[in-house]
Amino acid sequence: MSNNTSTSPKSELSVENHTEVRITPYYQHAGITIYHGDCRDILPMLPKVDLVLTDPPYPGLSGGIEHMNGGGVSERVIHGSKTVGDPWKVRFDEWVKPAVDLSTFGGFFFCSYHSVAELRTLIGDVESAWLLVWYKRNSPVAICNVPRFTSEFIWSYKTSPGLKWRALETTVFDIPTPQGGCMAVERIQDNAGKSVHPTQKPIALIYKLLAVGGELILDPFMGTGTTLVAAKQMGRRAIGIEIEERYCEIAAKRLSQEVLFGVDIPQITKGEPDASDSLFSTLESA
Repeated sequence: MSNNTSTSPKSELSVENHTEVRITPYYQHAGITIYHGDCRDILPMLPKVDLVLTDPPYPGLSGGIEHMNGGGVSERVIHGSKTVGDPWKVRFDEWVKPAVDLSTFGGFFFCSYHSVAELRTLIGDVESAWLLVWYKRNSPVAICNVPRFTSEFIWSYKTSPGLKWRALETTVFDIPTPQGGCMAVERIQDNAGKSVHPTQKPIALIYKLLAVGGELILDPFMGTGTTLVAAKQMGRRAIGIEIEERYCEIAAKRLSQEVLFGVDIPQITKGEPDASDSLFSTLESA
């Protein structure tokens, strides 16, 4: 059932494809729009945005092992170790170029170490690109004979001047992943205490990334809506696309509740950067 709360019969973010088939927003309120569908179908219909920020499915990961994490009151079974990319059957080459083409000023794409090189190639010939690291100090211990993986990567890219890239004070973000179990505060869980989404990102990290600016944000793989919640709290407009309706419903509820989880919202950076503004210029890539 749709959660569209818009009171206007016509919206600037309603979209039509070349066959004149209109896609009605699943949710629309206070500058935030959610589309329930496949981003590969919806991206070609969208207007240009200022910035794209998304955490797509990661292809090529293995797993499926259940194990205990921690002990005492925090002990719990981890069920979500299976791949979070393959079930969606989506490849980077199916959405990256359309997303980059929509971004007027730039964006951020999350990825695992498996896809760092491929994703940079697909981003293409942009003005600049920088590789950021999210350090997850509370990552679960390794079960198989592999290192304990405590980091994910984020490709940031600049397509034209318009964002304040110097607002990124580092290229390594030391922010814990949302805690599950009985200690969960930010993590969204079902009635059985199981995490609803396997890769929910901390809203504190999204705040850090959105500090570069941008008035209209797009997240093609919205999940439970963390990017949209952060954008709303920072006074931005945002568009989210999600193929699973249960996540659309959760995101709509989060946006209605406007929960901040006690995280400080950084000051919004506005204005055109000057000509000398370049984040870690020695690391710029063509």
